Amino acid sequence: MPQTNGVAERFNRTLKEQASHGRVFKNVEAVRAAVTEFKDRYNRHWRLEKPGFMSPLEARQAHAIGKVA
Repeated sequence: MPQTNGVAERFNRTLKEQASHGRVFKNVEAVRAAVTEFKDRYNRHWRLEKPGFMSPLEARQAHAIGKVA
């Protein structure tokens, strides 16, 4: 699937823009904390078009109970 690489690249770009762009970190633990905070916010609150404007968490939950086509 050629589009899969594009999806991954776009996510990585968004991660960089949201978690690290313009910031100076004191240590690797601070980077990990910023990435973890973004990951949690992304999974719970970002609405994505592909799964019907659900958050990734909602899409996983719906898939687990069989409500996603």
